[in-house]
Amino acid sequence: MLKSFHSISPIRFSVLIPWFFFLSMDIKIGLVSYGNITSLSITPIEKSFVYINEKKIENSFDIYSYKDKIKLDEDNKVSFLKEVKIKINGTVKIKSKKKERYYKGTIEVKNLKGFLFMVNTVDLEDYVLSVTDSETRHMKNVEAIKANAIAIRSYAIAAGNRHEKQGYNFCDLTHCQLYKGFKDIREKTYKAVRETSGVIMEFDKKPIWAMYHSVCGGATENAKDVWNYDTMPYLVSVKDDIGFKTLCSEGWGYRWRTKIRIKRFERFLQKSVFKNKAEKFVEISNIVYTHSGRVKSLDIISDKRKIAISGINFYHIIGRELGWMAIKSTAFTVSRDNKYIIFDGKGYGHGVGMCQAGADKMGELGYACKDILNHYYEGIKIVKYSYGND
Repeated sequence: MLKSFHSISPIRFSVLIPWFFFLSMDIKIGLVSYGNITSLSITPIEKSFVYINEKKIENSFDIYSYKDKIKLDEDNKVSFLKEVKIKINGTVKIKSKKKERYYKGTIEVKNLKGFLFMVNTVDLEDYVLSVTDSETRHMKNVEAIKANAIAIRSYAIAAGNRHEKQGYNFCDLTHCQLYKGFKDIREKTYKAVRETSGVIMEFDKKPIWAMYHSVCGGATENAKDVWNYDTMPYLVSVKDDIGFKTLCSEGWGYRWRTKIRIKRFERFLQKSVFKNKAEKFVEISNIVYTHSGRVKSLDIISDKRKIAISGINFYHIIGRELGWMAIKSTAFTVSRDNKYIIFDGKGYGHGVGMCQAGADKMGELGYACKDILNHYYEGIKIVKYSYGND
């Protein structure tokens, strides 16, 4: 049942001073989505320009990997550098053979074992803008997008050292938060990020790991039942309804069915689970469910042994091998016939934290972003640092 609120009022924030240094920080994003690339074309957009080693460049230029160095080709003038740091004034288009995106801030390009790797550094609010636009393209209501922006900002501050060993804060994939640069940002996104600038959620005076997902299917999940995170009491299961109406029931993936040919499923298991092409699949058994109805663990039985696997690991393994649309969440039952193994499921994503489809429905019903956040995150405070104040 949706938590009740006395009124749907304009959002108000208390002042949180200790997080000033976090809220004014830069974010380093490893652009891993480009994959293994050996060349790039970089073009300043409109009146933009860049600086490389204090040299101003206004036109397109190319970068290549060359042995253990980087080859820079600018207007047919070639130079070889150990690494390249591009300071962007405005926006640039970066194009590889398979990808084209627009970026701000700075771009550091390195040659890692013969491949080009980029790290993009931007201000926190620019990072929130880009991620919010990428992660909320399916959302319509501004209050729901505001709630997502606050969640994204909170997560960015709380989880900022996730890829510290790799030399950046976050990757640009959904492993962290989806970051696709700055092309065609929606006006709704600008409005949502602008009107929540600097706003975060905290629990016990610390920013929270504000998880979110597309569709919960009727109830969100306890973080401890997915990742054994006992230190996150704000990420608990919430029944996602108003009366008899489930908030996310109109969301894509609310209910789904996937049929996989048994022979194909067996090949997947032989490659990714059994690690043995001769081992034969028999059945899935002993499925244990969490309180919210998601698979906590299951046994995969072969002709040689029984393998116990967690629901979330099964979800990730099958997603990487058969595509992320195969099993859309861990909330599923299993059956089979002569040809297929059948998964009947609900929801899309890991199910922890804010359900985006439910949040969008709350916004449509007139709830403010603070009400949405208080529904999905238990015991949090919504706070803001006032920039420039001591």
